[in-house]
Amino acid sequence: MTERFLIVAALLAGGVVGGCDRRGDDAAPAAAVAREPVFTTGGVSPVDPMGNVLPAQRLTRWQRGCLLPRPQPRDPLTIPAGVRLLSVGRPVRLSDPEPILGDGPMVTDGQREASDGDWIEMGPGLQWAQVDLGRAVEIEAVVVWHTYVEPRVYRAVIVEASDDPEFRAGVVTLFNNDWDNSARRGLGADAEYVEAVQGKHVDGRRTRARYVRCYSRGNTADAYNHVTEVEVWGK
Repeated sequence: MTERFLIVAALLAGGVVGGCDRRGDDAAPAAAVAREPVFTTGGVSPVDPMGNVLPAQRLTRWQRGCLLPRPQPRDPLTIPAGVRLLSVGRPVRLSDPEPILGDGPMVTDGQREASDGDWIEMGPGLQWAQVDLGRAVEIEAVVVWHTYVEPRVYRAVIVEASDDPEFRAGVVTLFNNDWDNSARRGLGADAEYVEAVQGKHVDGRRTRARYVRCYSRGNTADAYNHVTEVEVWGK
């Protein structure tokens, strides 16, 4: 089992895409930054987050949508004219006022590495990190990194945008893979995915909003919630 875990971890670290949803890999927004190669999905034996090969009849919902892919390079994504990174250095509000590790500013400090000291850890249950962009902007893309130090899937991953700092009115859902509505934010239609170095690219749909909030509710490795970085790209 240890050998299989190391193999899967090496695949992820080497550039295997961790994000997938039912709209397909080509649905990734053009604004998503591509400093590393981006890969399309391909068929291989299904595995769980610890690298155990599973028979087809035992596939869970996230495994059916997110089998570890064979790397197939494609052209790098480009950033449309006028679109730039808006989130670096912006204020961050956390649902957990006293996180176990780290603090809010780390979410927008521009550091996306999965090394110790570069991510925050919040308690169990539903948690969120909220970025204040300072004013309403046209959001082209949101890229979210939880932590990818090992293969894991975060539950109830939801990305919302709003002009209301309390997210009670005018909320636009950009991504939601909460398959059982455990977060009480509505039933999700997106697939769960394995965390990887590229982060999860979410289409902003050119939504105009000041705040972006990213939820999660534990993961397949433990009950805690982690955020390494949230990037908001727009005009």
